[in-house]
Amino acid sequence: MSMSTDPGKYRISDREREQAVELLNSATTEGRLTIGEFDTRSAQVYEAQTRAELDLIFDDLPVELPGAQGVVHANDHRPLEGSYVEKRDGKVTRDGEVVADQDDTKSLSFIEALHPFLWVGSITTSVWLATWVVSGSMSAFWPAFPMAVLLAVGVVRYITGTGNCDE
Repeated sequence: MSMSTDPGKYRISDREREQAVELLNSATTEGRLTIGEFDTRSAQVYEAQTRAELDLIFDDLPVELPGAQGVVHANDHRPLEGSYVEKRDGKVTRDGEVVADQDDTKSLSFIEALHPFLWVGSITTSVWLATWVVSGSMSAFWPAFPMAVLLAVGVVRYITGTGNCDE
């Protein structure tokens, strides 16, 4: 069995694909990519088979791809030398240097957390009003039920930060 010295020829793992999509997401939130570019490149990441194909997707972005420092073989479960990554107290460090801080991430605004409530509420209320006008008699305000559930979910999303695009 011969070993290639070109790391670009090695096949990439699903984990590397997921990490690559996370990097694309970060590049999008930084304004380096549009949503359309993110969609296109994400599809390319999932179609990529080798390190070289993955490298081409990130050619114009200032990011370090996962596994770019060396090749990890399936039977080697040791971390790559010189790439010790630790997450503690909301900080991500690589080799002792802070590379990301939880405070740097974009937090979910209250309005963003309530988007489903606002959309469903406006649509169901419009249907209720149209039914009232057409029938001539006012019925119970049934949109209150789905709106109450979505309001509760939105408040929980805001408080917990769930649904944040950086997670």
